[in-house]
Amino acid sequence: MSAQSMPVVDREAARIYAQSHEYVLLCLFNDPKTFPENFDVAVVVPELLKSFPALRAAVAEPQAVTALALIYGIDTFPALILLRNGEVQQRWPRIQPWGIYQQHLQTLLNG
Repeated sequence: MSAQSMPVVDREAARIYAQSHEYVLLCLFNDPKTFPENFDVAVVVPELLKSFPALRAAVAEPQAVTALALIYGIDTFPALILLRNGEVQQRWPRIQPWGIYQQHLQTLLNG
C-alpha cells in the first residue's frame, strides 16, 4: 500500500476503520511548515506497511487532526498511533528510529 492509496479519514471514519482491521496505523500530520518531520514520517509509513503485511494505515484529514489528537492523547506532531481492534497499543510522536517501530511492531504482531 502506498501513501497515495491510504484512506483519508475523518473522526468517525477513523474509528470505523480502526475497528474494521486488526492492526491500524493512524497517521496524524499537521502543518508541514511548522512540523517538517511530516515528510519523514510519510516516507516511513509505506515502508512499515511493506515490512508488516498485517498492518493497515489511514491518514487523518486535516480538519480531523486536532479532534483525533485529543481522543488519542497526542500533543506532538506528526504522530503515528498503532491500534489493535480500535484500541491504542502504541503512540509514536515525531519521527522515531526505524528500530523502535520494528521492535514494537514485531512484538505486537508476532507476540
